[in-house]
Amino acid sequence: MLLLWWDGGSPAEPTLPLHWKGEGVNPLAVHRSSWTDPNAVFLAVKAGTPAANHGHMDVGSFVLEAEGVRWALDLGAQDYNGMESRGLGIWNRDQNSDRWRIYRYHNRSHNTLLVDDIGQVVKGRAAITNFSDDPAFPHTIMDMSEVYAGQLAHVERGFALLPDGRVMIQDEVAAGDTPAKVRWTMTTPAEITEVDQGAATLSLNGKNLYLETLEPVDAAIEVFSTDPPNEWDAPNPGTRQIGFYVELGAQESTTITVLLTPGSVMDKAKEPPERRPLAAWTAK
Repeated sequence: MLLLWWDGGSPAEPTLPLHWKGEGVNPLAVHRSSWTDPNAVFLAVKAGTPAANHGHMDVGSFVLEAEGVRWALDLGAQDYNGMESRGLGIWNRDQNSDRWRIYRYHNRSHNTLLVDDIGQVVKGRAAITNFSDDPAFPHTIMDMSEVYAGQLAHVERGFALLPDGRVMIQDEVAAGDTPAKVRWTMTTPAEITEVDQGAATLSLNGKNLYLETLEPVDAAIEVFSTDPPNEWDAPNPGTRQIGFYVELGAQESTTITVLLTPGSVMDKAKEPPERRPLAAWTAK
């Protein structure tokens, strides 16, 4: 019926913002490089709490698209009926509930941090503490310390969409009174064609994405399976995880910085981005 009222003119250019933040129980932020370029970069990040209705242990997780390819994805929900028919108490959101035995609901399967193979703290909540839509350095920072209480003393995660189309993810983590083994992972449908110390190439649909660890330098990158660990878990065909471990001693702190570069901007992105503490992430 829109044709009856069409004035024959061309559609106007989109006027929606490139960068957006939404608050609430589960705050979200979105950064994109364009609304009209089919090769645009799209980055969406999630804070919040696993205790939200239908929540997962996915605080700090992200989705990334570039050049028409979804490089970092979320495996999604799983049919509740199949789990209930097995007697799993999936509606109980206590820390040790059956709900968190579901692979897709545990942070083990999401694009976030896993500490000592322990789930995120269900009652914890991460807030977005800093958001900028300045085109010189659009970014989002969240404080995830509550979600890793008892595992780490402090956790902050920052996401930046650089003007040249690269994406930088920076974590500042500090151990408490005991050592901690931190795993950084990203779930992807891409084939991981090259893996080297501190770098890897992801390939899908004739496109490439380059992953590089700026901190720690030369991290031992690994490929992790997303095969269902339990008979009640849904299959995850065509996916895998790429990531690495960082080990912290008691009271030790460190910064983890990962740079994701779409293939189309590889030639023009010669210099590594300036690295600053999250507290100094402001546009220049």
